Amino acid sequence: MGETAAKPEIRNISWMAAWAGLACCLVSKESIRYTALWTFELKSPALMIAILAFIVAGFLGMALAWTKRKTALWRCGPLVFGLAFVSFAGTAVHVLEEGGMLAPDWLSFLAKVAAEASLLLLVVYAQYLLQFSWSERLSVFVWGIIGAGAWQIVLIAVSVDLARWLVAIAALLSAGLLVVSRRSFAQRPPTVEAETADQHSSAKGARSSMAIPKNKAASAESNQTGTALLAWPRLSLRDALLSPKSFSGYVATIFLVSIVLMGAYSQWRTQQDGQLVSMLVQASSGFGFMLTALVVSLLGRSVRDKSLLYVCQTIVLPVALGALYIGTAFQGPGVSLSVILFDAAYSAILFVIWLSPDVFDRNDSFIVVWAGFLAYKLGWFAGVLTTASLAHTTAWWLGNVVVVSAFLCLVVQCSAFVVGNLRPGNAQGQPQADSSGARASLEQVCGRLSERFGLTAREQDVLLLLAKGRTASYIARDLVVSEPTVRTHMSHIYRKMDVASHQQLLDTVEQATRQASGSEPGNNPGPTS
Repeated sequence: MGETAAKPEIRNISWMAAWAGLACCLVSKESIRYTALWTFELKSPALMIAILAFIVAGFLGMALAWTKRKTALWRCGPLVFGLAFVSFAGTAVHVLEEGGMLAPDWLSFLAKVAAEASLLLLVVYAQYLLQFSWSERLSVFVWGIIGAGAWQIVLIAVSVDLARWLVAIAALLSAGLLVVSRRSFAQRPPTVEAETADQHSSAKGARSSMAIPKNKAASAESNQTGTALLAWPRLSLRDALLSPKSFSGYVATIFLVSIVLMGAYSQWRTQQDGQLVSMLVQASSGFGFMLTALVVSLLGRSVRDKSLLYVCQTIVLPVALGALYIGTAFQGPGVSLSVILFDAAYSAILFVIWLSPDVFDRNDSFIVVWAGFLAYKLGWFAGVLTTASLAHTTAWWLGNVVVVSAFLCLVVQCSAFVVGNLRPGNAQGQPQADSSGARASLEQVCGRLSERFGLTAREQDVLLLLAKGRTASYIARDLVVSEPTVRTHMSHIYRKMDVASHQQLLDTVEQATRQASGSEPGNNPGPTS
């Protein structure tokens, strides 16, 4: 009885430390915006380039550590606390300068660059949270965003000096909470369902290896290479604009929306007065964060996985444009309205990145998250550099060109999204009128594909669910197996069918369906529904 009673406590500690640490990490990342009573200052082009170089170098280091050695960054204590300390040191120098300390120009320059290490810490946090289930990740995100928004509002009630130091130590608090959460998570006992699923998977794997000896060597090679089977996703400019549901579209959406949001940011950042307007901006920013968290929480009860991400992806654009318009049209206290929309759109971007691994069904989930955060920072760089840093130079017009271009690309993306959903028989599903016949035909097609490519019985089950647009987490629940087991089956299926992504798999199934129904020349018509 004592052991049973301790389980909920362990889970609770892990979950609470995870969302509290995420909130602290977000506070640290947005240190300037989380102390609106500070004076907003323009970043010179040289400083912007230095920040970008530092961030890109950090991202490349993380990618190499993961792809070459499959390093779990969140397990590396020196890395976690190193990033936290670098961020703290950079912010602390800024706090001391605001307090009257005279620092050399080079130290002030390096401090501003070092403060950006909080973004790298956020990426490490994202990799850690991939260990959680979909529902747990969603709840951690929601509570983390609420906590970050609440922290921003509470800072108004304390003195400016105390608020600055609270923001400065947020990175260290985040690192400590990550360690607490991961230790508690490691002590979580496996559920009975997980143990049964693993045993069932092992037994099926043994029978499959006996039934198909010709694939034994290939399967062993697959298990050794792991996620290398799906390596790096290819980016396509055409898909980025015309296929928003693709990986390229996901990256492009984050990049473009970030540019538009930075256009809004450049409008209201100069409105700070250190008094009433600053306090309104501070409170509005916190409410904007919490608003998105509440909406996501409500949607998460009825909408899952892909649909939830696509809903968020389509509402980000009008929210971002609303922030841009209000920020331009209003001055003084009215600018706080745009800040609510700004932070709502920003937290929606974080939400898109958070859910992306379950949507794209890739073994290498970390690369999907990694690409999302990198696209966000590149968009931030392009937006701030052109609309703020170069605003008082001869290239002042460049900001308008960049923001308008990003806006037009987003309009094309949204149009493609709407048209794709209205098109009959799109890849996400068939019309309701012939859904029963589509299911029967799909089962037959998947059966024929399984025979053609030598798939096992369990791999055929996974193939059928993938063809229906299901995610790895959904398949794991439906087949009562663990999610890593499902992803292993997916890697085998992709290798045997010689495809590199879920979309290519859907294309192969669609082509086989057309051949089976006789819609392509040279094929005998199959049974119609």
